[in-house]
Amino acid sequence: MQNKPDDIQWFLDLLAISKEVEEQDPSPLLEWLELKRQNPSFSAKL
Repeated sequence: MQNKPDDIQWFLDLLAISKEVEEQDPSPLLEWLELKRQNPSFSAKL
C-alpha cells in the first residue's frame, strides 16, 4: 500500500498503540514537573 501525503492512518495507528501502552494516570508526571519547577537550574558564563 502506497501512502499519499495526506494519509495519516499510520499516525492514527501509532496513537492507538501508544494509548494502550502509555501510563493513563498523569500524577507521576505532574509530580515530577512540580519538583522540577521548585528547583530550576540556571547557569551562565559572562
